[in-house]
Amino acid sequence: MAGRRKFEDVSQFDRLELKNETISRVRFVKCGLSMDFKRRSVFENCTFRDIRIENSFLGWAIFRQCHFEDIHAAGEGARTYDAAFVECTVSGYVRNLNIGFQGSYGSADDEAKERPFVDENLAIMDTARFAIDFRGAEFINSCLLGEEVVGRVWCRPDQAVIVKGENLYETAVALGRAVYKENKNWGNFLFGTAVFGRIGIAVVDAAVRSDLPELERLLQGVGIEIEHIGLMLPPRAVLPPVAPRFTPIIPESARAEVPPPPPVAKRPFWPPAPPEPAVAAAPPAASETSFYPPAAPAPRQPGVGSMFPYIITRDYPRDGADEKCGLIRPLGHGLYVTLVYDLDGLVRNVTADDLTASGLSADQGHAHARENLLKLVRSKAIETVLGDGPSGRSFIVLWEHWLAAACVVLPEMYAFAVKHLKTDDLCACLPFRDALYIFPMADTKYRSAMRKRIKKDCELMRKPLSFEFFKLKADGLCEFETA
Repeated sequence: MAGRRKFEDVSQFDRLELKNETISRVRFVKCGLSMDFKRRSVFENCTFRDIRIENSFLGWAIFRQCHFEDIHAAGEGARTYDAAFVECTVSGYVRNLNIGFQGSYGSADDEAKERPFVDENLAIMDTARFAIDFRGAEFINSCLLGEEVVGRVWCRPDQAVIVKGENLYETAVALGRAVYKENKNWGNFLFGTAVFGRIGIAVVDAAVRSDLPELERLLQGVGIEIEHIGLMLPPRAVLPPVAPRFTPIIPESARAEVPPPPPVAKRPFWPPAPPEPAVAAAPPAASETSFYPPAAPAPRQPGVGSMFPYIITRDYPRDGADEKCGLIRPLGHGLYVTLVYDLDGLVRNVTADDLTASGLSADQGHAHARENLLKLVRSKAIETVLGDGPSGRSFIVLWEHWLAAACVVLPEMYAFAVKHLKTDDLCACLPFRDALYIFPMADTKYRSAMRKRIKKDCELMRKPLSFEFFKLKADGLCEFETA
């Protein structure tokens, strides 16, 4: 598998025009994209997967119907205040990003200069049903900032809430400071709720999702109103398409003067919720456009068919009863395998009580989970790659799936690796949840080179597990102590 490409100290990417391209496993360090609003880049139907951003800036680019998957900003994070998005979708995780459409003004002079282009962005985004659909993603230390995101981004009901009130910023910051020492997760949520203006979207990440009812009561107690996402609200008219004033594919000398877009009526704040109907309302016609789509169907219910093995660390919260019954089992190097239910993208632990209710022993539960995982691997839902390793020796990596590391518990994985790597002396490494490396044991020099390769590939990944090596055998795993 090819290593991560890296762009460093590229002061500016300007006037790029890409269509139907996939940009994957790229690291941008000290780079800028379309920092001048007269040199806009346009991306159409492109996929951006596994992108790392360090001390880099996203300027006045336009993204039309693009897909983003696993986007990570390091350090102080990154922001999207100047870019325009048209019906873009997001999956995987969004880490350390501040997402907003309000522009980034350093002074009153900057605002006077840039506000027309921010208004142009909003007009471009309002030609479509939505700007960005985050429903397939998980936010990690990220925020949706500004009044402008309301009505333009789609979120799941469990992913975000609407906040409304006077002095939102001051109120939320004061409340966040009051609770931060006692509960940092609550404090971070409240700081993220600190939006300028009278309405905004507060992101509810996994760390506080179960505490949301208590947080809502806390916010309501200081005068902040909460509305839940997912209601079918009065439709917002879709404007006719508006071309940007600065087109990246026409030279300045040949470009005809394009008149500014027609004035757009000021968008109202979030409309009031309609009164409760006496009878169930009929679903809207397919042609209608609303702020948010209808609620998704109910998720899959827990059961044997949705049970999978899952790798955790010693720091993962564990129940003594689950360990006692053999549900949680040690692998070595501080890692354990447990069982979880996959409920259409939401994950819940299998408990000892769940096994009892299903009439299963721990051994039977693990056997069913491995069968389900093997079916998933054979369906090619988990990407499996034969890569070129050090000294011309190949290695196998299972990649880009939240169950990739768990595949190490499949007995079939040993035979598969022996067949393709032409040796039965095998090592395995589980650097993070979404990756499993299998490679020849070879010699110390080769293993040292593989360790460096794996750390380079996985240095910024979330859900870290261990960079230690295991010996992969026909009957399972054991710790491999030698370097």
